Amino acid sequence: METSNLNYKPLGATIVITLPEISEKTEAGIIKSEEMIAKERNDWDGSAEIIATGPDCKYCQIGYKVLLQDQAVMNPISKKLENTFQVDEYYVLGYFE
Repeated sequence: METSNLNYKPLGATIVITLPEISEKTEAGIIKSEEMIAKERNDWDGSAEIIATGPDCKYCQIGYKVLLQDQAVMNPISKKLENTFQVDEYYVLGYFE
């Protein structure tokens, strides 16, 4: 089993991913409206970075940037880690090189 600096170990063929963060401010420092933030979330391309893998994962490794299916069930790890989720390896369509 491989894990990064996370104090959580996934079981089976599951992975822990982080989603890209959506900034609440523009590059110029202007606070975005809720509509702008929601639009950015809806425009998410389905990619995520793997930060931990379970012992039965065959195709995924820590550090891979992967593309997830639209129907991927993402289980939150904790409220402290807002953009961190556990997903079955089955939902990974491929990875970027």
